[in-house]
Amino acid sequence: MMAEQVLNIGCNNKSIPDETWADDVVLESSKNISLSFLNLKKSIFGNSNSLKFPYFVNDYLEQICIPEILANSFCDLGRKNYLKSLVVPLESFQTFAVSLHDQIEDSHLMRGNEPTILKRYGLKSTINIKKNCENIYSGLAKKLEKFIPNAEKIAKEQYDMTLTADKIRNSKRIFSPSEAIILQDKLAGIPSQKIAILCNGDDELQNLAKAMGNSLSTIDDLIDLIILEDLKKPKTTIPLSYLVHEHKQVLNYPLEKARDYFLNSNAFKKTIDYINKELIIAEKVLNSLDIFKVNMLSIYKNKM
Repeated sequence: MMAEQVLNIGCNNKSIPDETWADDVVLESSKNISLSFLNLKKSIFGNSNSLKFPYFVNDYLEQICIPEILANSFCDLGRKNYLKSLVVPLESFQTFAVSLHDQIEDSHLMRGNEPTILKRYGLKSTINIKKNCENIYSGLAKKLEKFIPNAEKIAKEQYDMTLTADKIRNSKRIFSPSEAIILQDKLAGIPSQKIAILCNGDDELQNLAKAMGNSLSTIDDLIDLIILEDLKKPKTTIPLSYLVHEHKQVLNYPLEKARDYFLNSNAFKKTIDYINKELIIAEKVLNSLDIFKVNMLSIYKNKM
């Protein structure tokens, strides 16, 4: 998929999975944005670290990273290009730290058919890389305070909120739909809103950020359910919450039967309604902007 969550690592530029809402235009455009910051990210990570962890540098840093694309877009839309060299890598390394935290907490050794950082380098080195990423994003946030008051605090809030929400959603309990919507806000919407704040975005841009974050995350959750991933390992997502609320026993069904039930249920319709509601908010903001400023977010919105 293009993004496991709005604040997680997406697909890389070497192999693009089939299970995604994104077409070649979206993927190529996203890849081009991420790769345009590759040398900057390598420079920030440092030559000594690059020699110790070549896979992280030559694969991880090249991956499509949704938060850095959002940061790049918000800087464009707000005409704050001078902030890109700080905010974009800040979001990149914070995202890498989230991904590595997830690997460590859940002992993820494989992602698809590829060994994870944890599998390649072991626990001690993975913790070391994660700490490096945390120190890098924190240092960039501190530099950003020259332009954005309390940037370090905002970035830390974004990071902590994402980790806490991810831990809650991965608990065994499937929360109610209303709770799942609040959780989605904490996992994707509000953290995306904080990216816009770090880009010195006004209220309009923050509303756009929140709507895009929620819609990107939920459409990926929808795909995860349809390809059976979230039925194999249930967790609180908006589509699964609607499904369980409608028919709790569906989790006892064979996976394909549960999926077929979902596709013909009100739970599916309600999930689509939620995504459309968020996209309508995004569309209203985008339509109010100068056409010359409309960028990658318009492509995302149209394709979703």
